[in-house]
Amino acid sequence: MKDYSLNIDEKKQYILSYKIENQKIITKLASGESYIIPYTIENEKK
Repeated sequence: MKDYSLNIDEKKQYILSYKIENQKIITKLASGESYIIPYTIENEKK
């Protein structure tokens, strides 16, 4: 997905992609960071 964030603060919150592995959601942010959260339907919707 293309990065449409306008500043560095938005890059920290803009999710480019995510994948689900082993009951965890792995997200890739526009800032280049990635983080892992537990998989739930509610977390996936957020």
